[in-house]
Amino acid sequence: MSKSTIDVAQSIWQWVLSSVILSDSNTALINKWICGEKQPTFNQIEKFSKDTRVPLGYFFLKTPPIDALNLLEFRTVDSTTAQNPSRDLIDTVRHMENIQEWMREYLVSSGADKVAFVGAVNPNNSTVSVAGEVRKVLGLSINWFEKSKTLDESFKTLREAISNIGVVIMMNGIVGNNTRRNLNVDEFRAFALIDEFAPLIFINSTDSKGGKIFSVLHEFIHIGAAQNSLYNPRQFDLPIVNPLETFCNSVTAEIITPIEMFNEKWKLSTSNASAKINTLSNFFKCS
Repeated sequence: MSKSTIDVAQSIWQWVLSSVILSDSNTALINKWICGEKQPTFNQIEKFSKDTRVPLGYFFLKTPPIDALNLLEFRTVDSTTAQNPSRDLIDTVRHMENIQEWMREYLVSSGADKVAFVGAVNPNNSTVSVAGEVRKVLGLSINWFEKSKTLDESFKTLREAISNIGVVIMMNGIVGNNTRRNLNVDEFRAFALIDEFAPLIFINSTDSKGGKIFSVLHEFIHIGAAQNSLYNPRQFDLPIVNPLETFCNSVTAEIITPIEMFNEKWKLSTSNASAKINTLSNFFKCS
């Protein structure tokens, strides 16, 4: 008995080719199905779905699904990664959106106040003044990092301070509980989802210790500016960079390494540049 085959719409195959990162073997297979050289069986479609993490039901649609992430609207333009997000990123964002929605409903029904910091930052103000405002909101001194012995302690300090004012912070290195689906730090390091009651920051825990410190602050500034964010430093290598990204980076850097303190310690040191950098990275608890 011959195995029954599945008639997948050509538009679905074209959507898969343009939207999903495929292995060479899967690309070759899908091209055979497109040209009609072969027809896929249900078992082949099921395996293809697992390999590509495209939901099985999508292959039975007549037209391509609308699976765009609103979050990607806030990425730097001309980013290939932004145009072709992985299923791991899409599923992670969807999961966090569900958590945020639940938190919002719970907080509103409980009579909680809005998080005052959402929208409190004016990107037109100076980097130093905004950094001072952020430290005040978080209850941090200008030399807050001196109380930390390690990068882990600095991250913990920031995470607790940000959580204490009502921001939900989630961190994971896999998609949900699936240990076979590791999040790729080359695709994203963190993202922020704006909400007046339950603003949320997600940190990719596969990132370095110093990277997580920078990311959590960077996303916190985005919450202050009331704009969603999908963060990856590679975007700053592109020809066009959103000015808000540059602003958030500058404020973050000022909080981690205050410019006046940095300049003072740099001038006092008589070591060579490499040794100075190593000494100051340990002092400021940064990468």
